[in-house]
Amino acid sequence: MIPRGGSDTIRRKLKTRILALFAIGIVALGCNGSPTAGNTPPPTDSNGKPQLTVGVVFDSGGRGDKSFNDSTYEGIERAVKELGVTPQTVDSKTENDFEENLTGLAEKGAKLVFAVGVTQASALAVVAPKYPDTTFAIIDAEVPGPNIRSLMFSEEQGSFLAGYLAGLVTKTGKIGFVGGKNIPLIKKFEAGYTSGARLANPNIEVLPAKYTESWDDTSTGKASALVLFDGGADIVYHAAGRAGLGVIVAAKDRKQYA
Repeated sequence: MIPRGGSDTIRRKLKTRILALFAIGIVALGCNGSPTAGNTPPPTDSNGKPQLTVGVVFDSGGRGDKSFNDSTYEGIERAVKELGVTPQTVDSKTENDFEENLTGLAEKGAKLVFAVGVTQASALAVVAPKYPDTTFAIIDAEVPGPNIRSLMFSEEQGSFLAGYLAGLVTKTGKIGFVGGKNIPLIKKFEAGYTSGARLANPNIEVLPAKYTESWDDTSTGKASALVLFDGGADIVYHAAGRAGLGVIVAAKDRKQYA
């Protein structure tokens, strides 16, 4: 099972799309590099070429989640090396920080700002219209707006494969799922996983899903998984961000799969 709240394929696609947006931003900056009245000239590198300042607002799960925050950060590191962008990153302690953090990066002159995670959707909808010259991108949510790019994925497909494997591997005939929040995005992971398992093993029992209602509470992630393992599941799949790391700990404790 994949302990990252999604497949490695999704992670690779995320990094590729991030790099593509970086490249588009650099081209746009080059086309509009001449300052107009009231605008600050864009920073340049040693060769006089305009540099793109890119901002990232991480969600409350933060870096180290082995999920979308880490994937985004890896994409930034590649963009720095391959495209020469200037990064500005902000950690969010709670969801209440999103609007302030997005605003702060736009105010600092970031021309491309990434909002990591579906929970930033409402904050982005408020901030983006105020900064029409800044391009915003959000991961795992659809937010309308002329200066917003929504990065969406077919999470249920990778989860289907994980579920199919679980259906083949299980010895007890019972499996489980731990989600970060009971929202449509995470239900896609759950639905794909369940469908794959039932195709591989029509007699399999999928225990009622557990939701941590947090992206960063590893103790709740562990406790949720232990309930499933103690209920007979020998495989638990998660889509819970950093909280899912607790699922991995529970699997090790019970000598089961996650």
